[in-house]
Amino acid sequence: MLEISTSRFEDTFKVGQIIGTALGRGNVVCLYGDLGVGKTVLAQGIGCGMGVKQLINSPTFNLINLYENRIPLYHLDLYRLEGPEQLEQLGWEEYIFGDGVAVIEWPEVLQGLLPANYLKITLEKEMKCSEEFRLLTIEGIGKDGQTFLELLRPLLIEWV
Repeated sequence: MLEISTSRFEDTFKVGQIIGTALGRGNVVCLYGDLGVGKTVLAQGIGCGMGVKQLINSPTFNLINLYENRIPLYHLDLYRLEGPEQLEQLGWEEYIFGDGVAVIEWPEVLQGLLPANYLKITLEKEMKCSEEFRLLTIEGIGKDGQTFLELLRPLLIEWV
């Protein structure tokens, strides 16, 4: 596990950008946290780090946005869903188990259906510190997730 604190929107974006530079085909990143905590900002940074040129918006109403790049980025926002059955008609497995990178906001909806290996990032606001302060807890789930976290650790620690 790795904890990183950020005190500005730009710092949260930068953490995402660093993560994005290291992602490869088949990687999944799950973003946990309350509304307004910065999950979409982190996803935007990830896309930037992957080389995505388009503006990355939260796909709350579309559920899934695809950003074509050398490695496709699938950005899923499952906030409005009550369960995975609502995703069935969208073929969600193609995105999460496909050859691109999947970034999932509100992955709790898929609990028990997520891949065995992924990067779990929990974002929390610390209002007693400042309005912009965020604590990011990064965990590698599964053997490959832990290996990926260890690859990221020096990149993120060097930046902090």
